[in-house]
Amino acid sequence: MPKYFDGSRELPQDLLIIEYTPESFNTFEQQSGQYNGRFCINIKLPGLPENSLGYLFIVEKNNDLYTVLDIKDVVHFRAVNTTYLIRIIKHASGIEFDLEIQSEFHRIRNEVGLD
Repeated sequence: MPKYFDGSRELPQDLLIIEYTPESFNTFEQQSGQYNGRFCINIKLPGLPENSLGYLFIVEKNNDLYTVLDIKDVVHFRAVNTTYLIRIIKHASGIEFDLEIQSEFHRIRNEVGLD
């Protein structure tokens, strides 16, 4: 495994679990409304083993805007609204391709210096 993932990482204790269906994100704003500060969003896709975390997103919510971080607390997206956050989640978890999000991920990847 790359050095970037070496060791263990503490994850936020608050966890929003979304069992994916085509309608899953219709109530996302309501579900995420109960969280403030840092929490994890766990997307569980059909067919994943029960003991799998699925796709995990670490976010920090402040005044209805989200900051998206990686496992090493590197900020990748700052002050995005709920709609944009859902686009990020859908793209990164393979639910729905988004060219704008893909381009942003490429830009971020090229800026991150992996040892």
